[in-house]
Amino acid sequence: MSTFRNICKSKILAVLPLILLSGVFIRAQSNSWKTLTPLISTRAEVEQILGPPEKECDYQCEYRFEKWHISAIYTIGECEDGWSVGKNVLLELSVPPGAEDTKMFNDRKLDKRNLSFTSNDAFYGSWTDAQAGIQFSTSPYQELTGIRYIPKRSDNNLRCDGFPKFTPEGHHYPGWQFDLASNKYDEQDILERIYSRLGTFLGQTVESRNTHKGYILVYFDNKLSLKRYRSLVGKFEKYIFKDWKIQKGEIAIIEGGLRNIAEIELYILPNEWEPPAPNPTFPSPQFMRAKKKR
Repeated sequence: MSTFRNICKSKILAVLPLILLSGVFIRAQSNSWKTLTPLISTRAEVEQILGPPEKECDYQCEYRFEKWHISAIYTIGECEDGWSVGKNVLLELSVPPGAEDTKMFNDRKLDKRNLSFTSNDAFYGSWTDAQAGIQFSTSPYQELTGIRYIPKRSDNNLRCDGFPKFTPEGHHYPGWQFDLASNKYDEQDILERIYSRLGTFLGQTVESRNTHKGYILVYFDNKLSLKRYRSLVGKFEKYIFKDWKIQKGEIAIIEGGLRNIAEIELYILPNEWEPPAPNPTFPSPQFMRAKKKR
């Protein structure tokens, strides 16, 4: 991610709402499409409407409905995806824009006050209405390319213990991502790997400090104890804030919870954007409502 791209992102933020409010989008009414609703509809109910998938699939399936390609993701099992619903329940549904209700599509405009925006370095964007449970994907030319129906903010009462709140407005594209290889290296070697990868990120964060903020999202695994990982985090915090003399308000370090592999994601985001949201694979002590020690 270059500073130039970061600046371009800031500029595109100012332009996009004007384009989007010109009549391209529908106003999000609900996260249901043809009665199919995330966390409510079962796979059997989806396939009753869409028919069988185009090919054999487990939990990510493609369907041909009329002339449209529809994608569906289903839950793996109770709490295995972070949701207290059973297996084969619809988790998200992606449809092309032409598959929407044409009349509502043309007659309604999105209220940008309910939307949060993110994009990748190529300016493919995503507009999220977390309250309604709907996302709109856009091309670099601000064309609507897809609509995703996802769980609503009010569905967080179904989140399992050990998982953070579902915060889709905080799902951004990381500028850098690397694993810690904690099964191969000792603590000092892991720190050296981190330091060698932080230089460009820290330099760009300082350079764009007036308009952007840096985030370091750290995921742990079970190869080391939580105490050991937090010791590592404390040491590279010292490297950032003491050795680089970066102000704490310019960079935030966030514990993301447990994944298969310990890794770090680095973000430099415009100040207007939501912070990156943790997205762990497994129940994590950071998000246990009844705190458990490891």
